[in-house]
Amino acid sequence: MHLFPLKVPRSSQLPAFSVIKTSFSDNITFTIILGDFNQARLKKSLSNYHQQVTCNTRGNNTLDHCYTTIKNAYRAIPHPHFWKSDHLAVLLLPEYRQRLKTAAPAVRTKKVWTREAQERLRDCFESVDWTVFSDSSLNLDEYAVVVTNFIKTCLDECVLAKIYCTFPNQKLWMNQEVRRLLKPRSVAIKSGNPGLYQKTRYDLWRALSKAKRQFRMRLEATSEARQLWQGLQDNTSYKMKHNSMNGSDASLPDELNTFYAWFEQENTATAVKIPAAPDDSVISFSETDVKLSLKRVNPARQKVLVEYLVRL
Repeated sequence: MHLFPLKVPRSSQLPAFSVIKTSFSDNITFTIILGDFNQARLKKSLSNYHQQVTCNTRGNNTLDHCYTTIKNAYRAIPHPHFWKSDHLAVLLLPEYRQRLKTAAPAVRTKKVWTREAQERLRDCFESVDWTVFSDSSLNLDEYAVVVTNFIKTCLDECVLAKIYCTFPNQKLWMNQEVRRLLKPRSVAIKSGNPGLYQKTRYDLWRALSKAKRQFRMRLEATSEARQLWQGLQDNTSYKMKHNSMNGSDASLPDELNTFYAWFEQENTATAVKIPAAPDDSVISFSETDVKLSLKRVNPARQKVLVEYLVRL
């Protein structure tokens, strides 16, 4: 990033603009040009620079400008004068906010299946008289609901539930070992001990390399393209636009059945199969055709996609 404070007097606007145009013509780096421009407008000479100060800085005029190569990069907030200055102070706040600040962390619950939990759950199921549920139920639907709720209750009592927090900027390869080594590294930085900091940094780097390698192996073992694309969307924070449905409640399936099956209530004629036309050709596939189509699939594309996911 390049920062250039300037003061452009009225008598030398054109020479100053020519110097700016020849000096700051690079579009690769992020450049900030700010200062007292009076009535000059840099936008006329350099079209790729955008003004960020939108409030008045002296009376009804905006004499102090801030130009950047990114449009709407900052939000200008006027502040009181500094000492005896006749110009207002301007606070420029970045418009971009990190994902960690814009989205709240998600609290998730995961069942921890240990050998002891499986033994407790097996003992619980073996000691139950399942005929009690069938005898007390009036129909099959009620029997299914009662048995399902009982199994869910047994799972909640026998299997330990672990609650963990997932942050929006958390990577998919982040595991428990990496989180455990982050705190000692931070403590070593604050302590000022070079030897301790070098050791903790090396341990963290080794844990990161191991976590990324395990994540890559898990992706390479995945044979479904749907899961690969799902991982790519998670790494790039891509969110598909889903059409919201109004009235998505428990009565929606009944309403859809009533709407689409209305013709069956009035139609009392017996269904008759229409015979096929003599010149109609039926599409058929043989086992040989399917094998030839699968052999044409290039497995290198899937490998390239896996490597790209790991690098992210």
